[in-house]
Amino acid sequence: MTEIRRVVDLPDAPDSREWGYAQVVVAGATVYVSGQGGWDATGRIVSPELAPQVRQTYANIERALATVGAGLQHLVATTTFITDWRYGRELTALRAELLAGQLPTSALIGVASLADPGMLVEIQSVAVLPGA
Repeated sequence: MTEIRRVVDLPDAPDSREWGYAQVVVAGATVYVSGQGGWDATGRIVSPELAPQVRQTYANIERALATVGAGLQHLVATTTFITDWRYGRELTALRAELLAGQLPTSALIGVASLADPGMLVEIQSVAVLPGA
């Protein structure tokens, strides 16, 4: 029987299993990446500023996708959570730069807080495997 769902662990990342979720799940040709934030391999937020957090967040998404042979160009949907609507325009400009013209579907949701008190942004994403 063909495996229709598999969980992928991220090397050099905090273990999400202790929190009861997977970082990456592949179901068929669809890749689901749990919400990523601006944390480094030790789990620390890289900066109190938005731009470094957004750059690190997309680097984390890219690293997650690479574990299954995909990249940012394979994104088809993102859901972004921000703690302050004033970050909206800056976030949009950074996303355009980092995705280099790729246009996944997107939702932007304002929230009071995220998992870590220092987090300003969290992005959950969906991609399709190359060749699918």
